[in-house]
Amino acid sequence: VNASLNGCSKCSQGVLQQGSCNLLGCTISNTYLASDSTCQSCDGSCNGCSGPGNSKCTVCNYGYYNVSNYCVTSCPTGTAPILSSQTCAC
Repeated sequence: VNASLNGCSKCSQGVLQQGSCNLLGCTISNTYLASDSTCQSCDGSCNGCSGPGNSKCTVCNYGYYNVSNYCVTSCPTGTAPILSSQTCAC
């Protein structure tokens, strides 16, 4: 199907989004481009992600801290939360 046409049922390149193909990627916030060329929701702990699950978060939701791209509710032992960056540090 031509990716520039609205109303397509499958996109050859790009994503299927609300009946039209979008070559620029997922434009709905908090979604990622899945391998089947559809936009999928990020994990509930993420406010941006590159894939499924809490291990692919690029930004964490409020109340979560980013530890090696995982969004967690508390910092690991020996680290402390840095509220301004939503990360944990020694």
